[in-house]
Amino acid sequence: MRDRIVNAYPDDTFMFVLGFDEAIIGVEQFTLKVVYSEKKCIDILKQKGLDPKVASDHFEFNIKSAYMGDKTPIFVDDILQ
Repeated sequence: MRDRIVNAYPDDTFMFVLGFDEAIIGVEQFTLKVVYSEKKCIDILKQKGLDPKVASDHFEFNIKSAYMGDKTPIFVDDILQ
């Protein structure tokens, strides 16, 4: 998905979260921010060996809440799916 985004918007700059390319679900059309699935992000952390609660907490406090400027990615709450 990352390559598709970069190729579809060659004149734009995007911010990606290192190690979470599999969690990308698209691009927000107005701000051109990369959109990630929260569920997939947490699943990636669990696959790396983190306990489910630790993975969820780590995601909330260290990834989702990190502000990285105007292009900070968007995280969609799809946990209930």
